[in-house]
Amino acid sequence: NNALEFVRIRNIFNSMHQRLYMASIRDTLTGIYNRKGFRKYSTEFFYKAAETDKKLLIMAADLDSLKIINDNYGHLEGDNAISVFANALNTCFANDEICARTGGDEFVAIGCADYTDEQIEQYLTYIHQYLERYNSSSDKPYQVEASIGWLCRNVTKDDDLQKLIEEADGYMYANKIARKKNRQ
Repeated sequence: NNALEFVRIRNIFNSMHQRLYMASIRDTLTGIYNRKGFRKYSTEFFYKAAETDKKLLIMAADLDSLKIINDNYGHLEGDNAISVFANALNTCFANDEICARTGGDEFVAIGCADYTDEQIEQYLTYIHQYLERYNSSSDKPYQVEASIGWLCRNVTKDDDLQKLIEEADGYMYANKIARKKNRQ
């Protein structure tokens, strides 16, 4: 009986440990990875791309007008916008990519595969169409929109993962500026 009780308690502790670990690497609002989870798993994709002939994809995204949504409609609506975009990003991929919420309205996705330009374009189209469908059917007084930047290429021995993420982030900011000009 003591041995069986020990096994039962050990299983309970293992289960609790696993749940705590998952909570430490997942964003509680969206369910996708958080910054810590992204740091942990993004290096695996980077090294895999460096060791193989596959391309590394990094997609950086930022919600447009989240502050306006929060200020005018409340933080619950802001959380809704964040969750909607997280779902759009997380459901667009087909090659075991991972998505993370790395800041309030900042997201990053990373993957390693034999990407084509057409496939990347399909991902971007999917995200924008997902948001368009949501916006047209939600009856919300605001639009959920995002600016996205990306890079997709082979990794060289001189590359640094953080610099590549910053490069994708720079493309995202350029997209944000262009989108803002188009709205004016």
